[in-house]
Amino acid sequence: MGYVVPGVLGAALARPDRRVVGIVGDAAFLMGSNDFGTICSLGLPVVIAVHADRQIGMIHYSLSQAFGRTYKTDVPAVDFVAYAEAFGARGIRVTEPEELDAAWEDALSTDKPVLLELRAGHDFPRPYPIRRIIEQGRERVELQRVR
Repeated sequence: MGYVVPGVLGAALARPDRRVVGIVGDAAFLMGSNDFGTICSLGLPVVIAVHADRQIGMIHYSLSQAFGRTYKTDVPAVDFVAYAEAFGARGIRVTEPEELDAAWEDALSTDKPVLLELRAGHDFPRPYPIRRIIEQGRERVELQRVR
């Protein structure tokens, strides 16, 4: 948690000829948000999409599964568009699914850093189980060996 923003910063510094995209939850963004200021001061061509569901999703899910209830997993509302604009970046808010394509197009065509706020609920399917991710990785390795 909290790695996407500094990770995007590092990738953008390593590959200044490429647009770098990061996708992160609101709580994880806030953990590394100070690096967004560095991204902006350097004018790096970065797009960060923030899934703004106002919840620490990973911890919420883990507590729900382990104890049947949660404790202190809410994240306060943050205006990520205003946050981006405070740093001189482009802020784009998406509140409806049908706005997403145009928002991505806008974000990817902007020359300065972009923070894409994706307002969403948190009642969505949990991530793949780790076993399936490992299986997919093994399948890819096998495909590479065959080639």
